[in-house]
Amino acid sequence: MFHASLTRKHFICSAGLLLLSMMIISGCSIEKPEAPTWDAQYSVPLISKHYDMEELVERMAEDALSYDSINGLSLSFDQSLDTVAIDAGLTASGVNESFDHQLGNVTIDAPDAQAVEIELADHITLAASVPETGFNADKDFQAYDEFQSATFSEGYFIMNVTNDFGIAIDSLTVHVVDKTDSDTLASFDFPGILENTESASDSIALSGLAVSSQLELKSRIHIPGGTLLQTGENKLSLELSYSDQVSVSSATTRVPDQQKDYSGSFSLSENHRLTEALIESGDLTITITNTSELSADLTVTIDEIKNGTQPLTLDVSVPAGGNQEIVRDIAGYTVAPEIVANKMNIEVDMSADINGSGTSYVQVGSSDKFALSASLGNLEFSQVTGVVSPTMIEMSEVVEELDLPDGMENISLTDAVLEITLYSEVSIPAEVDVTLAGDAGQNLNIVGNLNGGSPQDPGVTQITISDLSTLTDPVPQTITISGIATAGDGSTSGSVYSGSRIWGTADINSPLKFKIGQTEFEGDINSTEIDQDDIDEVSDRLNSGTMYATLTNHLPFGCTVELYFSGDSTTLYESPELLIGPETVSAGQLGADGKVSSATLSNIVINLTDSDLDIIENETLFIGQKLTLPGTNGQAVEIINSDYLEIEAYITLNTRMGD
Repeated sequence: MFHASLTRKHFICSAGLLLLSMMIISGCSIEKPEAPTWDAQYSVPLISKHYDMEELVERMAEDALSYDSINGLSLSFDQSLDTVAIDAGLTASGVNESFDHQLGNVTIDAPDAQAVEIELADHITLAASVPETGFNADKDFQAYDEFQSATFSEGYFIMNVTNDFGIAIDSLTVHVVDKTDSDTLASFDFPGILENTESASDSIALSGLAVSSQLELKSRIHIPGGTLLQTGENKLSLELSYSDQVSVSSATTRVPDQQKDYSGSFSLSENHRLTEALIESGDLTITITNTSELSADLTVTIDEIKNGTQPLTLDVSVPAGGNQEIVRDIAGYTVAPEIVANKMNIEVDMSADINGSGTSYVQVGSSDKFALSASLGNLEFSQVTGVVSPTMIEMSEVVEELDLPDGMENISLTDAVLEITLYSEVSIPAEVDVTLAGDAGQNLNIVGNLNGGSPQDPGVTQITISDLSTLTDPVPQTITISGIATAGDGSTSGSVYSGSRIWGTADINSPLKFKIGQTEFEGDINSTEIDQDDIDEVSDRLNSGTMYATLTNHLPFGCTVELYFSGDSTTLYESPELLIGPETVSAGQLGADGKVSSATLSNIVINLTDSDLDIIENETLFIGQKLTLPGTNGQAVEIINSDYLEIEAYITLNTRMGD
């Protein structure tokens, strides 16, 4: 709205009344009067803008600018690091291990004792007085029912003799001979005097002896001579027996029921040393082959693999000369290997209840075997505890565009701080080696050890880097973040869980304190409405026009301001109808702390030409500002939230009225 200092209608009315009064009083003739003229002044407001820092931040629409905890303005860039999954120790290679458990020595029932008698009358004439004499005596033993042939590995032949000749014997040698090949199996020597009615005993180990079921006795007897004390039952009794416990290494024999225990072990073929692992998926296959002629009921026990608190137990019956396979899904089981020589060792125990042959003869040998094959396949763990060898996982590159406020591309942040926050869901030692690389060769490398945690309670590690000069001087437009995560150190125990992750964020934060080179950026576009009815009234009477502007600078750096005027906002900055400036604005007054303590005012007066004044013929006049920052001459300055910039501008129009 335009305002004149005196309206034309009011002035004409007043002047007319005054002239009429003078004519009546004087009675004189009246000359034609000249019209009065005067100057009137109109004001056209252009801009009245107060830019506080909060508005500047919003106007810039930059996520990088924000207010910190004490309401100070800061520049920040946040970026998530690549999330990496940690599966160190969560898988195990397939294991295939075979154990040949030999049947070993077979216990058999001890054969019944065999007794023979040597009649003295068969070898000498019985008389009251017996001369010194010696003779040989042979006897057959009854055939054994317990075996047909056997090679003994344990036990003894026992020979018991009783002298009932009625006269002393001063030398007795007894041989046990195998009738099938006439081999002497054992020789018993009874030296010295064996008095009448006296008994003697001797034993010989059976180990290694091959014995048939048909034996005979050969003996040499010597009598020193003397008086025969009795007649009738004059005999020498000999009994061949076996010890209570006898076993054979091979035999064709009747075999009683017996029990044997076998054991073996295998190692998980991993570099880790896990003391406990919860199996997520996997299966155990046990195959048993029986090469003997005896069937058996077998129980396989693996103490290191448990279902709850119970060891893994497999029961299997294997026929004579046959085999049997058992497959067990062991998902949900726990494996707790025994660490032996830095290997994860698992013991496999097998108890064999061997079924006897009854009254039938079977061939058995110590080399007969129960061959056990153990196979662990598809073994994956949902949780492991123990020592994990270093496992490196590459982190995918992340590219971050640093959306700097317009015109701030050349800044160098002086007090920027990098905060890296890392999260770990494993309790084994873990380390990250992260590199931040700028697009202009800037580079920063950070290595950090992570605090351990779990999926339910991740460990948090914060790394603060206060010297970012190699990365932020100058500030890059893009940052590429890459790195390597290493889980496990090969010596420290910890836990890894299925789905465990390591991830983090990188936050570069800086108070808006920087060194800046020459930079320019555009301000808001403002507008003012001009009533064209008023303009039509005064446009032909214009004498002159003047622009008045006041710039109030509470920023820590000076600048130059250009004002753009146009009726078209879209081409305002490219093709303005009027351009004012550049006008220099001094920096605010700095205090000892480097912050602005008081604003600097700059008053600008510009006389406008006729062509300049054409801008008032726009119903809507758009006004824009372009600020150029000349730089801080290598000095760091700091912007705080109380800083601001004000621009006040208007045009005065001087018109000649009354013509």
